[in-house]
Amino acid sequence: MWPRFRLVIQETAPDLGVVFDSRLSLFDHVAAVCRSGYYQLRQLRPVARCSSENAEKMMIQTFVISRLNYSNALCYGISNELKRCLQSAQNAAARFVTGTRRYDHILPAVLCQLH
Repeated sequence: MWPRFRLVIQETAPDLGVVFDSRLSLFDHVAAVCRSGYYQLRQLRPVARCSSENAEKMMIQTFVISRLNYSNALCYGISNELKRCLQSAQNAAARFVTGTRRYDHILPAVLCQLH
């Protein structure tokens, strides 16, 4: 008797922190990066309340922006929808540091200042 194997075809495969899908659209990768960034922001909120502004900026840079910048060379030529998702996560991190409200507009000058 031959052992019975069940062939399982998966739509995505993570490799070195990048989630590849069968169409190489990077949709799943961008979704995972944004989900991870928002999660880190939620986890840092209680800690940041009792720390200095400089320490807060360093925590955001270390935990959130580093996730957005990791493997960003692969994101060259992605769709505008995916760019908007990544920009939204970056804006949320900038709002967190500057203390602005959720629906306030983040100016590009603020992003350059924080970078």
